[in-house]
Amino acid sequence: MSLKPRTKETIKLSFAQLISNDACIMGGRERPWYFAIIFGLLAVVLAWIPIAVTYFTVDGSTILNSTTYGLDNSLIAFQEEANASGLSMVVNERGENQEHYLVTNFNDIYSDVGDPYFDVNAVKEDGTQTLYFRCYYYGDISSSDLTSKRSSVLSSEEYTATTMFITDTCFYIDVRPNSGGSYTSGSRMSVYGDYKNTPVGTDIASFATKKLDMSDRSYPISTRDSNWDEYYNESIEIWKGLFSQTYSSTALTTAATQSGISAAVFVAMLFFMGLMIFVMTRGKNNPFKIYTFWETQKIAYWLAFTPGLLGMILGFFLPTYAILFFVALLGVRTVWLTLKNLKPGV
Repeated sequence: MSLKPRTKETIKLSFAQLISNDACIMGGRERPWYFAIIFGLLAVVLAWIPIAVTYFTVDGSTILNSTTYGLDNSLIAFQEEANASGLSMVVNERGENQEHYLVTNFNDIYSDVGDPYFDVNAVKEDGTQTLYFRCYYYGDISSSDLTSKRSSVLSSEEYTATTMFITDTCFYIDVRPNSGGSYTSGSRMSVYGDYKNTPVGTDIASFATKKLDMSDRSYPISTRDSNWDEYYNESIEIWKGLFSQTYSSTALTTAATQSGISAAVFVAMLFFMGLMIFVMTRGKNNPFKIYTFWETQKIAYWLAFTPGLLGMILGFFLPTYAILFFVALLGVRTVWLTLKNLKPGV
């Protein structure tokens, strides 16, 4: 069965548009509208893929895979102080929505005036002690109250160490890498988590002796001095598991939001490039002013496939700049088309 001449020509145009702007002009003006829509959608999807993959594969545990600025030792300090004091922080559920929250004896153990907290000090070489880690517990408060309390602490002179803020529904850890040096809030490394995906019964204060699933550790705190490396590595793996659970709901929300914004930006970029082609051909003596607004939109959609394909490839290599590649490449190709292919006298 042989193809019709027009079908063959359309197939040729579909391949030629990868590198030929003239093919994009011909396709946009002479081929049915749905070809333009298909190429435009494919371009947006291709450019969007590396962004979506990046956001949807974010895992809270990765924060402990690189430079931690003392976060690792602060977490160990937390679990060891909790073990020594008999602290418990057990995930439970309440209400019709089965909201996960903490049941804790923090206030019973640390009943200081004001907001309950505990400190872990480090001993310097000269024998003096310095604050290494501080943990606050605020109970069942609103997110706005937590933000206010957290901001007050982080802006005060007392903020000289890694600080953990725990509520009944979430926690923050703000890491201070050098308690003796300058440190701006803009460079502060923070960890956030909630308990929405943490199993009921998990005691986050028991990690000195228990694993994340509450089974006994292979190297509990009793082996700390004799098997420090094993104790340390097992501890970090437990906290990685917790961070993976506690960040997952936030990661999903962030991924959906950022992916949606990126897709909207790409669609808007397609429309704007079509508008630019339309405006650039409106000159009084421009022979291409016969192009209608809809035709220039379709030309832009045909143009977009190659930038989308290249944007996807480059986006996987440099995911940080993934959203920029498609925008830049489509902009360059559109400008090239208006200056070379749609220039009066061409």
